[in-house]
Amino acid sequence: MKATSWLAVVASALLLQGCDSDLLGTSEPPPERLEFKGIAYSGAEPILKLDADHRPVTRPAFKQVKRDFYECTGVVSVWFQVLALAEMNHLAKAYEMEELTHPVCFLTMDKQLGHGEGKFKIHFYKDRTELRECEMNMRCSIARNMSLVVWDRAIYRSYFLTDFDRGKYYQHCVTPDNVLHRMTTCYLVNRQPPPK
Repeated sequence: MKATSWLAVVASALLLQGCDSDLLGTSEPPPERLEFKGIAYSGAEPILKLDADHRPVTRPAFKQVKRDFYECTGVVSVWFQVLALAEMNHLAKAYEMEELTHPVCFLTMDKQLGHGEGKFKIHFYKDRTELRECEMNMRCSIARNMSLVVWDRAIYRSYFLTDFDRGKYYQHCVTPDNVLHRMTTCYLVNRQPPPK
């Protein structure tokens, strides 16, 4: 069969199937609203407890050259920790990744980035051994973190997940009105009105 005939057959097949862009691997999953029963999406406390200089109210647990690390306790509100973990595990399960049950939670403050660039990031570690191995010895087995991205006076949640032994990573964005945009970051997501 000539090359031109082969191309004509493929083009016809695509037309008959409605030109489904998934066949070409170019479409993105549609946005979806996240709703978890029994999980609060707001609370009496702010997401982060910061001082007048927009720094966490507690001392850093340890420091690196580019960022400071804070225990979530006393800085990140409990309701938001619960929400972030629920969303993180929902995304992990969807891609057959390890879910975390009682993780260690840390907040990092980047010394060079602005609020719209993800200055604050919440990290979940399997346990303190994982925390030490990852942040002190640079031997991470997983990554589960969420950047708080401020845009137009609202906070977007940009998730990053990987199991390093699988060699794959996933990035997702949840908008302030709890709409999930898969396989993209909050720096790139098209901020349109949420689906009804």
